[in-house]
Amino acid sequence: MDTVVCSYDPNDKKKKVEPTGDFYKDYSLIKDPLQYTIRFQNEGSYKAFDITIIDTLDQQLDPSTFELLASSHVVETTVTTDSGIVTFIFRNIDLPARSVDTLGSQGFVTFTVQPDSSLSGPVSIDNKASIYFDFNPPIVTNTAMWHVTDDLAIVNADEIHEDLSIYPNPTTGTLF
Repeated sequence: MDTVVCSYDPNDKKKKVEPTGDFYKDYSLIKDPLQYTIRFQNEGSYKAFDITIIDTLDQQLDPSTFELLASSHVVETTVTTDSGIVTFIFRNIDLPARSVDTLGSQGFVTFTVQPDSSLSGPVSIDNKASIYFDFNPPIVTNTAMWHVTDDLAIVNADEIHEDLSIYPNPTTGTLF
């Protein structure tokens, strides 16, 4: 009986987004780039020869501002600005299976991209990617959700008003 061996990535929801500037909860300013990290791990029974990640950026992100910050292995990156598709190709990565080398079976890419400068007001930005191990079907990451806005004070205004006290009331002089 033959044993089938292959690479595989269950990708336990490892795509994340972080602000690069001022933020409040899950909001940051439109003027600040967002930093994304896509992580992967070979959970299969054999090493992965090639890994491809395809990330279709949210339409509210400006693909022309894409900047690769780091990667775990040598990676070829292409950005198609008209469609917002970013492709990362790890050729001959030879990523071992986790059962052979837990630490060595992992990889990642980290990049920044700027929200479209024409955006206004609070806007939600969702992003996910597909990871291909060799010839296997894609593993789709979780959706990384974030919000951008012109002014963080507007976002937290409701919380500010909850704690607001004005006294004395009525008054004809100074208010505290």
